[in-house]
Amino acid sequence: MPVHDKADEPAQVHGRGEPLWSIHYLRALAAFGVILFHTFDDTPWPFELGAAGIHLFFTISGFVIWTSAKGRRIGPGSFAAARLTRIVPQYWLATLVAVLSTFVMPGYFWQATAEPFHVVASLLFIPHEGVSGGIYPVLYQGWTLQYEMYFYAVFGLCLFLPTGARGLAIAGWFITATAAGAVFQPAGAALQTYTNPICLEFLAGMGAAGVAQWAGDRLPRPALIALALVGGVAFVLIDLHESALGWSFNLLLPTATVSVIVGLVGLELSGWMVRSRWLRLAGEASYSTYLFQTLGFALVVAILPHTAVGLRVILFIVSAQGCGILIFRYVETPLLSRVRQFARATAQTRPTRQDNAAALMAPNAAVTVECGKVAAPQLP
Repeated sequence: MPVHDKADEPAQVHGRGEPLWSIHYLRALAAFGVILFHTFDDTPWPFELGAAGIHLFFTISGFVIWTSAKGRRIGPGSFAAARLTRIVPQYWLATLVAVLSTFVMPGYFWQATAEPFHVVASLLFIPHEGVSGGIYPVLYQGWTLQYEMYFYAVFGLCLFLPTGARGLAIAGWFITATAAGAVFQPAGAALQTYTNPICLEFLAGMGAAGVAQWAGDRLPRPALIALALVGGVAFVLIDLHESALGWSFNLLLPTATVSVIVGLVGLELSGWMVRSRWLRLAGEASYSTYLFQTLGFALVVAILPHTAVGLRVILFIVSAQGCGILIFRYVETPLLSRVRQFARATAQTRPTRQDNAAALMAPNAAVTVECGKVAAPQLP
């Protein structure tokens, strides 16, 4: 959720229009955590902490979308078109793989089915009960995109409002919906999804976007390092004690995530950030990695069906990450290149709104650094 970006050369923090390396690193970490969670799921060594990568993804999404659209003239229609273009093609392709798996490897892809109702509902991001129970689409990990599309829908509607009122309206909507869910405990897949407190993580990301610039300008580097480290430790401890924390978990975990994001982004804005092209690539490929990780697992099982558990774990990790990077390079990148060409052509007639919307079509809507400040995404 996955994102989200295309530049091949390392960014200069004080350069113009370059993606934030720190956000790429966090995306890479989130995707890798989910891979580990699924890899160790059927072993004697479960790694439940890896599933928390989803929470990191959601908070990053709020950060990126808010930063991308803040103060810019982006119409609701352009915003919706940009996000659909960014999310839908890859998701539909991954869903098709899950459907085909029911004929090639029946039962391997959990929740996978070729039943028309489930397939159509999944493709349209409609929350529904999966064939194996729970609120899941045909592509199991696609459940997170149902929340992402919900967030985009609310965000897009709020673009009708004056710029200064958008943040309050979005916050008001999600806080009210979450409170209603806690009080009324609604039945039905859609209402349970749209009132789930996990949606507060998008708000947390928006808040982090508002604080990161101030932190980078005002806080000394030791304080920023402390923010990132303390937030990271708190994130792990909170996730490990989720059951004991009860409902407060939904407030505490996003707070820890914000601390990590603000600390790392603030460090980068202050001119201090380690550069790793491998981590950068993993972050760029995180959406493809997240969607197609199960394909990587299936390839290992199909080629080496009787591998020892320890070796299988290593092969699963390598194959899942490798599939994600290859699909990013040879499917996602060419596809989005064509989208950008179309965006440039249409931008000639409506330059301001279309340029801004086209930027949101970039992988995960890359947040950039411009003159040491957080800026909106730019087309290369």
